[in-house]
Amino acid sequence: SLLRVSRDKSQRILCVHNTSDRKCLFTGPVSVLSSAAPDSAIDVISGNTVPVSRNKGSGEIEIPVGPYQTLWLKV
Repeated sequence: SLLRVSRDKSQRILCVHNTSDRKCLFTGPVSVLSSAAPDSAIDVISGNTVPVSRNKGSGEIEIPVGPYQTLWLKV
């Protein structure tokens, strides 16, 4: 994954890539999000809404990623 922040810090894109033939769950620190606890993000490639959940045990965010899927999430 890669977090891209614009120079003026007005836009943040989280790039997530799954290079396997199985579904996976991206986990990362909540600090990659611009707001405290969103329940979804917009994939700027497809325009689809992607669910974002928070693991209550670890406090990290979790995002499902399909096989061979690339997501560019506006966070």
